[in-house]
Amino acid sequence: MKNQKYEVGQKVILNCKNLVSKKHLDDDGWFGVYGTIIGFTPKRIIAECDARGVGYYKPENVKEMS
Repeated sequence: MKNQKYEVGQKVILNCKNLVSKKHLDDDGWFGVYGTIIGFTPKRIIAECDARGVGYYKPENVKEMS
């Protein structure tokens, strides 16, 4: 399955800001961790990462790796 920007198996950066206190966030309010997309729902991107395991992320909390 594919959405307009991402594909299953793609490596991405996930915003796991809810795992840390606000003092650890960068200037954009992000605490980025590496993850892999494993699926999609109509509103969320399902990704797996070492820090959290499997999570459902809003598209604005997922960035392509540059």
